Amino acid sequence: MGRTGLFIGWGAAIPDREVKGLEVFDESLVYWRQLKREGRIEDFQVVLLYPHASNLEGFALLHATVEQLNALDADEEFLRLTMMQELVSESFRVIRAKLDEGLDEQVRMYRSTIAELNRERDEERVHVYPGG
Repeated sequence: MGRTGLFIGWGAAIPDREVKGLEVFDESLVYWRQLKREGRIEDFQVVLLYPHASNLEGFALLHATVEQLNALDADEEFLRLTMMQELVSESFRVIRAKLDEGLDEQVRMYRSTIAELNRERDEERVHVYPGG
């Protein structure tokens, strides 16, 4: 599977758009299946959440390579469906993610960034408190 993914999350349907929201959801499922069948993504999962104290009601996680995700950014149907989803659901979000072995790379980069910030902080302390 790809080392990257796309998180597509949604909240409750916007009032009076519930029926249209289900239509857009169905259309999105058909589209994601088509993307997988055509090899334009590697896989996808759809998750519907149990009721809880959050504005996230469900999400799709598309597994893809960076190149596949970049191609989706230019795909008119992807953009149209994304716009439709945003217009029918609250708290809609699309976020790139690291998956599988891509996690190692992301955590390594995070550790490196923390170390860099700590070095800079320590250097600043030396300048603030000269001689000790």
